[in-house]
Amino acid sequence: MSTDDNKTKLFQTAVELLGSSGRQAVIRVEGMSMAPTFPPDTRILVDFAARSPSMGDIILFHQAGSLVVHRFLARIDSRRHGPCLRTRGDGIQALDPPLAHRDLLGRVIACRRSGTWYRLDRAGARFWGVLAAIHDHLWAAVGVSVGRLRPVAGFLDRTGLRLGDRVLFRLLHSTMEPPDLAEIDLPAERML
Repeated sequence: MSTDDNKTKLFQTAVELLGSSGRQAVIRVEGMSMAPTFPPDTRILVDFAARSPSMGDIILFHQAGSLVVHRFLARIDSRRHGPCLRTRGDGIQALDPPLAHRDLLGRVIACRRSGTWYRLDRAGARFWGVLAAIHDHLWAAVGVSVGRLRPVAGFLDRTGLRLGDRVLFRLLHSTMEPPDLAEIDLPAERML
């Protein structure tokens, strides 16, 4: 087993222990699947006691052997999987596979962008989350339906989200003092 695999397993074990204790932790996000909401190396504050997400919340979960941070869109009843959650990364066009409730680890309640901590659990941020979830769902459907024009739809999807983020993120998200927690400096979202 490689050193990276060992670090990933250690990180996942630490996250699971925190999750079972209902605590909070600061985690570094790696990857582009949540850009522009979370650029690479964004720090997030995860509440492991929060197990019932609302539309637009950003959640931490297990998927295909990795830990992933994506936006919660809706609860669905899949013929194949039963009741599950529907998620998508803001920076990717496709929906994630259905997510079993048991794979949900917690909800992201704050993030640090450009050195400033922003709350994700207040009214303005929740409004933005719902708008982003509607955007994500709509553009995932468009991506499926347009066939060969999928690259154009992807470009419009990303451009709309970047513009909305640039104009509305700081306006709708209140700032906060940095959390008084040690950071777990291993990446979530390694698979993307």
